Formats: sequence, C-alpha cells, structure tokens
Amino acid sequence: MGRQLLAYCPEFREVIDSCGREFSRYGNWSLFEELSRSEETSRMQQTHIAQPSLFAIQVGLAAVCKSWGIKPAVIAGHSVGEIAAAYLAGALTFGDACAVAFHRGRTMDLASSRGAMLAVGLSVEEIRPKINGLENELAIAAINGPSSLTLSGSEAAINRLFDQLSAAGVFCRKLKVEYAFHSSQMDAVRDELLRSLSGIKPKANHTELISTVTGKAIDGRELTNEYWWKNVRCSVLFLSAMTELAAEPRPWQRIFWDLANCTISQTVKK
Repeated sequence: MGRQLLAYCPEFREVIDSCGREFSRYGNWSLFEELSRSEETSRMQQTHIAQPSLFAIQVGLAAVCKSWGIKPAVIAGHSVGEIAAAYLAGALTFGDACAVAFHRGRTMDLASSRGAMLAVGLSVEEIRPKINGLENELAIAAINGPSSLTLSGSEAAINRLFDQLSAAGVFCRKLKVEYAFHSSQMDAVRDELLRSLSGIKPKANHTELISTVTGKAIDGRELTNEYWWKNVRCSVLFLSAMTELAAEPRPWQRIFWDLANCTISQTVKK
C-alpha cells in the first residue's frame, strides 16, 4: 500500500515517517515495514495494523494534494476515515489523531467473537423485513447510498443472508474483514477504547467537518472519546452526510453554479 509514493513522493514519505514515530509510542511494529510488504506477506488483514495504516495513507495523500495547491473547503470521512478527516479539519492534533487511529485498531481484538460483513444492493426499507427479529445477530453497519448498504453480524447470520439474497438475484458481496464492525459485537471494545482515548483534547475545527456518525456538520470539540466509541458502534450515515453536503450551497459550490449558469446563458444567447 502506497509503496510507489513512499519511494518517489517526499511529502507522502514525510507523513508516513511522522505517523510511524507516533505509532511506535504504543506498539512494536513498523509502519514503514508494513506498508512495504509484498501482497503475499501483507498483514493488512489484521485490524490493529490496517486501521493505523489507513489513517497514515489518508493523511499522506492529503499532504500530496496540499503540495499541489489543493485545499479542502469541507471534509468528511467514512468510518475509520473520520480520524483523518478530523485531523485535517483541525479538530484533532496530529498526536491525538494518531492515538485514535492506533487504539481504535488495537482494541478491535477485544471483540467478543469473529464476525463478518456483507455489502448489499438494497435500500434500508428493503432490508428491514429481512433482518427484523435478528437484531442480536445482524446490524446495518453503513448506509452508503439509496441502494447501497453494509450489513454486519455473526458469520452464520451473514452467510444465511448472503445465500438468501443471492438466490433472489440481489447484489451482495462478503467483505474481507475479521470483525463485525458497527454491530453489537463491538460492545466488548467500549471500556478499553474509552480508557485509551480519555486523554485526547478535541478542539474547534478550522474547516467544515461533516460527521458520518450524525450525518450533519459537527463542532470539532464534540469529538471526545465518547464520539470515537460511537464511530465504532453506530451505523455509518454516509448517505446522510452526503445529502447534508449537497443540501446547503457552500461558497465553492456557488462559484461552480455561477460559472455553469453563465455558460448556459451564453449558450442560449448564441
């Protein structure tokens, strides 16, 4: 992951080195070594390595974009991606963001059992009848689009749902994960995650931040350890966040709309 950027992009490499130093405060594995592994030896299927690595790559890519003159007007992140979003929006310091990324991944190993996740091409309304009464076994982990969901739960329940939906011709695909994120299986993680992140000090964000926990714009000072527990346990409201983003015109959107209207006007006149 990111091997070419590590080799040829100094901005990306600098971020990876900085993240690696922060992660070394909490664990004994090397971020650089993990990102440099071949596909055959990769350990990215292990959550305690994958989640901090994803954070580092996301922040590294943002640094590359910044070096090109690209500055975000509003930021949102999906699930673990919210950590990088919070840092880039100014709600978390670099050190606190690294701590959230590391401990969020580390504490997943405390989950009570292994689980599974399933991407499904249905709406919330369409999936509800199929999982009613199975709340202890299945949960809607993410609402990604009008007809795009992720289900989470026990491996047996996910397998049954996969067989049922496949037989009905509904798109579904099992995800390569170890745990049932955003489901009741995460409850065992709560106390240790809250304890590990009790020292973070979120602050007001300098760039607008859309939460995929609430689906709305959020004040960075709300991103306490309790928020990051909700980030692990609650459904990812990505569709709501994108709807919020599109609903209220922002300055950069108005510029594009004005340009588009001007172009349309000139075309009509011709």
